[in-house]
Amino acid sequence: MKHNIVASAGKGNIAEGHRRQPRDYDAATALIMALNEAYDRDQEKVADVPDALDHESARAGTNEETPTNDPVAPYTRREERALLWRQDLTILPLSAFIYFLCYLDRSNIGNARILNASTGNDMQTEIGATQYQFNIALMVFLVAYALFEVPSNMLLKKLRPSRWLAFLMVSWGSITMGLGGVNSFAAAAGVRFLLGAFEAGLFPGLAYYLTFWYRSDERSVRIAFILASATLAGAFGGAIAYAVGHGMNGAAGLSAWRWLFIVEGAPSCVSALLVWFFLPDYPDEALKDARQREVAAARLAVEGSHRSHRTMTWKDAKATLLDGRLYVHYLVYFCVSVPFSSLSLFSPSIVAGLGFEDLHAQLMTVPPYAAAYVMQILVSYSADRNNARGFHSAACALLGAAGFVASALLPPEAHHARYGTLIVSATGSFGCVPPMLGWLTSNVHTTAAVGLAIAINVSIGAGLGQVPGVWIFKAEEREKGYPTGHWVNAAMLLVVVAGTVWLRLMYGRRNRRLIRDGGADARLGKDPRCVAISPGLDVILTAIRLEPSLTWQCEDELDSPEYAITIENATVVPAGGEAGEVEGANPAYATNPTDLPALCAVTVRVESIGDSGSCGGKRSYRFGVFLPEAWDRRLLVVGNGGWAGGVNWLDMAVGVRSGMAALSTDTGHNSTTTNSTWARGNPEAKADWGWRAMHGSTVLGKRLVAAYYAPADQTLARTYYSGCSTGGRQGLKELQLFPDSFDGALIGAPAWWTTHLNTFVTQVGMYNHLPEDGPQRLTPDNLTVLAEEVVRQCDDADGVADGIVSSPEKCEPDLSRLLCPEDDPEAPTDDCLNAAQLETVRKIYSDWYNPNDGNSSSPTFLHPGLTVSSEKGWTSLVNGTEPSPYGLGYGRNFLFDDPDWDWRTFNADVVQVAEELDPGDATADDYAAMARVRARGGKIILYHGMADGLVPTKGTEVFYERTVAALAGGGSVDDFMRLFLVPGMQHCWNTTVDAPWNFGGAFQAGSMGSGVPPVPGFDDAQHNALKALIEWVERGTAVDSIVATVWNESKDSDSGVKRQRPVCAWPKRAVWDGKGDLLKTLGLRVSCIKIDPYVSVDAGLMAPAEHGECFVLTSGGEVDLDLGNYERYLSVRLTSDHNITTGKVYLRVIEKERRGDYLGKTVQIVPHVTDSIKEWIKRVSKIPVDGSSEEPNVCIIELGGTIGDIESMPFIEALTQLRHEAGPEKFMNIHVSYVPTVHGEQKTKPTQHAVKSIRSHGLIPDIVACRCETPLAEPTIAKLALHCQVQADQVLVVRDMPTIYHVPLLLKQQKLISQLQAKLALDKLNITPEMAAQGEALWNHWESIVTPTYQEELKIALIGKYVKCHDAYISVVKALEHSAMRIRRKLTLMWVDSEDLEPNAKGGPAQAKYHKAWHDVSTASGIIVPGGFGHRGTEGMMLVSKWARENGIPFLGVCLGFQVAAIQFARDMCGMPEATSEEFDSNAKDRVVVYMPELDRNNMGGTMRLGLRKTIFQEGTEWSKARSLYGGVEVIEERHRHRYEINPDLVPQLEKAGLHFVGKDETGQRMEIFELKDHPFFVGTQFHAEYQSQVVNPSRPYLGFVAASAGCLPDVINQKPVEPFKTVTLLNGTTHHH
Repeated sequence: MKHNIVASAGKGNIAEGHRRQPRDYDAATALIMALNEAYDRDQEKVADVPDALDHESARAGTNEETPTNDPVAPYTRREERALLWRQDLTILPLSAFIYFLCYLDRSNIGNARILNASTGNDMQTEIGATQYQFNIALMVFLVAYALFEVPSNMLLKKLRPSRWLAFLMVSWGSITMGLGGVNSFAAAAGVRFLLGAFEAGLFPGLAYYLTFWYRSDERSVRIAFILASATLAGAFGGAIAYAVGHGMNGAAGLSAWRWLFIVEGAPSCVSALLVWFFLPDYPDEALKDARQREVAAARLAVEGSHRSHRTMTWKDAKATLLDGRLYVHYLVYFCVSVPFSSLSLFSPSIVAGLGFEDLHAQLMTVPPYAAAYVMQILVSYSADRNNARGFHSAACALLGAAGFVASALLPPEAHHARYGTLIVSATGSFGCVPPMLGWLTSNVHTTAAVGLAIAINVSIGAGLGQVPGVWIFKAEEREKGYPTGHWVNAAMLLVVVAGTVWLRLMYGRRNRRLIRDGGADARLGKDPRCVAISPGLDVILTAIRLEPSLTWQCEDELDSPEYAITIENATVVPAGGEAGEVEGANPAYATNPTDLPALCAVTVRVESIGDSGSCGGKRSYRFGVFLPEAWDRRLLVVGNGGWAGGVNWLDMAVGVRSGMAALSTDTGHNSTTTNSTWARGNPEAKADWGWRAMHGSTVLGKRLVAAYYAPADQTLARTYYSGCSTGGRQGLKELQLFPDSFDGALIGAPAWWTTHLNTFVTQVGMYNHLPEDGPQRLTPDNLTVLAEEVVRQCDDADGVADGIVSSPEKCEPDLSRLLCPEDDPEAPTDDCLNAAQLETVRKIYSDWYNPNDGNSSSPTFLHPGLTVSSEKGWTSLVNGTEPSPYGLGYGRNFLFDDPDWDWRTFNADVVQVAEELDPGDATADDYAAMARVRARGGKIILYHGMADGLVPTKGTEVFYERTVAALAGGGSVDDFMRLFLVPGMQHCWNTTVDAPWNFGGAFQAGSMGSGVPPVPGFDDAQHNALKALIEWVERGTAVDSIVATVWNESKDSDSGVKRQRPVCAWPKRAVWDGKGDLLKTLGLRVSCIKIDPYVSVDAGLMAPAEHGECFVLTSGGEVDLDLGNYERYLSVRLTSDHNITTGKVYLRVIEKERRGDYLGKTVQIVPHVTDSIKEWIKRVSKIPVDGSSEEPNVCIIELGGTIGDIESMPFIEALTQLRHEAGPEKFMNIHVSYVPTVHGEQKTKPTQHAVKSIRSHGLIPDIVACRCETPLAEPTIAKLALHCQVQADQVLVVRDMPTIYHVPLLLKQQKLISQLQAKLALDKLNITPEMAAQGEALWNHWESIVTPTYQEELKIALIGKYVKCHDAYISVVKALEHSAMRIRRKLTLMWVDSEDLEPNAKGGPAQAKYHKAWHDVSTASGIIVPGGFGHRGTEGMMLVSKWARENGIPFLGVCLGFQVAAIQFARDMCGMPEATSEEFDSNAKDRVVVYMPELDRNNMGGTMRLGLRKTIFQEGTEWSKARSLYGGVEVIEERHRHRYEINPDLVPQLEKAGLHFVGKDETGQRMEIFELKDHPFFVGTQFHAEYQSQVVNPSRPYLGFVAASAGCLPDVINQKPVEPFKTVTLLNGTTHHH
């Protein structure tokens, strides 16, 4: 069948340097070149290519009315010229005048220097400055200019150009006048510095300002017009100086040079008012004519800056700052600034040296400036017109250099000839500046960075570049004709010539390479296929050839439409770039996505031509496509919202950030989400919105994607859909009509029942607004009061009081509690509602039935009401004076096509009209059609927020239930469709009750920002519903639950995660679980303090072999290992202050004494030391430690040591006093004592004496906890109770248990909990149902983990330096135990001293240890080398790392283990046999490990790199097992404790040999994680991951190591992360636990 396809061509440009190409450059090649060039101008700006076809040849054969084919708003040449003329008249004269005044005030010091010198009234003489000092005064201006250029220019956009420029003018004008009052060199230098600071931002600001108004091919001549005003200022300045010097010297007692500053500064102050009120800021607000605004927006869509563009990011700034190409531009501008500035400052002096004296010399500076002015204008016009800015700059610089060389060679007395060369030099020097600046603005990375690049350029040039110009014209060389100045200027201009020529040749080579490669530039992420989507090329025609029956479902295929398909735009977007549409062009989706991956962005317009016959009339719509460079063979189609028309670029970004191509339609019109006027009287527009635009865009988009990636890539494998609200309806409708369109669909809050939903919305408005002056109207304040009351009554309906209504179906709130007082029931207040308002609320909650159908016993169901907990979302339905636009617009613009339709006449019968018409065939109620989706293997995830106040949640339940009835007869559809109801989530996204709501649904990522990925930090199939859908479709992994996330600031992921909870597939629900110790099982918040009586300040310098491990806190504090136990048990994060030592206390007391805090009193142990201890305990016990802001309910204080130790006495006394002060219900003392068994007899004497001793100090035990090997006999317990003066049940038997994790079970058996409750009156605490439920769930969870007995043994060899003291590695051991419990293995640790692994010739016992050690290593399933210090034993560690590496044994190196493994790798694989660490040999040649340069080498305590630090997984490390164990995230945080690091200089050599440093710190210079790629598990970490391991959440590296050792690493990587929840199913009101 023949189709008439019209492809429309857009404007095209060919790169500069390729205009005169051979004739065999056909149109297709020209278009490829054009799109490359367009990309270079806007996206990466890598070439000097503003326009390839000059204006005349580009428009040959056209007339003034020829349209430009602009993708946004087509306009004619006449319109464009009219707009330019208006802009020029409005902007250029005022801008030039501003710069004229600026330059006048800047350069007048050169005139003041010699003005009236013959009478001794010149400035230099009167302020008593030497020649050198005067040059310094000139130079400080330039220093300030360089310093303040960039910050000043950055403020221009933020504060509006007119406001910032006016402020600068007032400032520099005032300062200039102040310069007339200086009387010394110091004052002159200071005022000149201020002048430089306030003039700094003007010229780059003006150049940046022009980018808001003009394209790149229009800027140079306009920059020249502004810059040329500087030459006029020079000319006028000389004339003004002549007049002032001639007529005002001595007037009012002031010398002429003082009057010169006053006369030239005052106009700047006055003119600032003109700038403030008359300088237009931006085209979109300055142009009053709507058509001119459209033309301006269209012209600048690609090449202009926009105030709405995102603020420059660090990525933009970094790209600009690190681009070496731009520094060549800066160098060239630096060099041209030397002659530019020297001529500006010293023209009067140069002229004076040519035989002209005094005032005559001032006058003779005018001709050179006048000639330079003309030259600037002509050169800039020619450069723009001929698209050759580089060559024009080089030619002018060469001319100027020739003039300076001639001046230097001519004899000093050849005044006339040298005056002529001065004019030549000035014209050349000044003439090359404007095209040079225009060239730069066309070659900057992004429009966001234009201001920075211009500011740097001018700062380096006009600032630093002018400094040499101050010094090169030496006064002592006047008689010689200033040869130094002329030669230096000539040399600078020759460098300019060389630099511009080099840049031009470089750009030319790059352009030719782009053309040769079809537009590809791998470095910049360009894709030749994007260029190939040029209008008119065969590839696009192939992509859009469709079968009409497939596309439109025409009844008669022979009656097919003709249609025009226009490729409006095809743009290459670099990695980190932005794509979308210009400001105002897409009101529904005004924010463009940023920080995108490298991709091609395409916009397509489809329009039918002529009569379309049975296909339903004329259609017209647009769609956008993102085609990523790295493609995963998937396409994501995204939906729209409300009545919105526009391409949803922001949601498309979600797809490409996951590697998918992405597509969105504009639904056939352009409007906001509440504007439906486009539909009135336009049935074709309704059909496009209803289904046609979505289907046509999907079919066309698939063809386009297939053509784009063929043949190099594989074919399109899967197509997915994501949409919410109207977008949800679009997806369902498409699947019902065309089940093959999508393989999987993520459907949120679908507005599927169009005919009933929109009329229901109108009905809600009727409830609220009629009668119009009645008392029933609800206000937003009423809704807030209502919502808060509903939460109070319904929050705990699910058994958990967490502020979220999770089971609204279980709650019928008693609204009478909100009824206003009886004395005034009709007058609502801030905290009550009247009876009529409560009736309105009841109606909104209630399902809607038709009261007019004549069946009072069983009226027709029309639509479900809104759900309890949705009240805050009702605002859009009840606000204002008439129904919501979604209801009112449906009636006026869809049903009745009458803008005056009176909504007051609405009744339920309108629903029948809607059903009969169903405008646009929009309703998606073909439930039976879902069977075809199921038959082809399609999958659907439905979701809806329970707090949705716009589209009733129960409406989605209706759809689900009716689909079940149609397909399964009431059975199940779980095999292809699942429903998820999200507690607390509003319409599609967000929450008002801190409920987790983000799980990768439509609009969710975009609501958080333009560059935010879906579910930041949790982009996996457990947390991202789209990825879960993909897993279901492609791997058959059904979606049982999706974990939703909310942050502390709901839409700011940087604020930290506040909550996460799984949303279960209906009819399941989720209930909260928690973590902690025995007290936490009561629902309490628990903290702890450890008191160590030793004099050391902290544990940082204690020997591990003697004291055990030094535990490191998040803050970096080095504390006793017991705090590690507390953190592991309590799931808290403690501070350094939670570890009290004698050293800390005495240090604090002494510091207070030295400050005089004790007011001269004698400082004693009692009361001063004991008071300090009590104050410390009271303060620290209140610190929140569980991530909330709540104070703990209970604080456990452990006093270490033994009764009788002299260092413990102050603490015992302090605790005794604290017991007395706190009272009996707030203090409990548990004394822990050891009951040994000697020859089978349990000895109680040690405990009796200990209790007697502690009682003698006033610290009475309430419970005696007896540590023992075996259970105590009853007589033993009775004896202890008698002599310790406690009851028998107050003697706790803490016998040896299989593991420490069983101890809480043992204590609970002995009723410790009830004793704690009784003694501390815990039942009086306000424990919420949520906290109690968490505690109960915790206990069940703890029992389930620690109770099982694991039989399968797992042998791990721990290779350490301090293995004789197992506590030295207690956190390592605990992390291994946690991991083994997770994978259900029995852990067997083999402790191997690393020294025993080193070969020795001692024989005897040493040799036996050597063989034993290697036997243990060789029989272990995994090897771990933990941290340590010093050289001893490290050679053995290296040997064992070599063994593991070469034999494929799972290996984990931590800190020192990480370093020694790297050293051994360097020895074996990098040709460094003597590789070592600086810690072992500071003079070694190959130091693989070095001392961190920022650390203190002298003081040891607390000077290591300590605490929580970020580790960033590097680009391209997706293969990493370590990264996979962390869930594939990019950034993690772990705790550190080290002084040495991997030598960054050797990293490239190590990585080249195969040791991949997959994790580094933020700087990229400090190595954090290494990994071997082709090894079962060979991982090293600089950080100590063991410090954050917990029983129910093992450390990820340790879990991976243990799993690899057990042979189940893939299972661990693929398993769902443990979430703190349990799942229950609600069946017939009964809760069944799973």
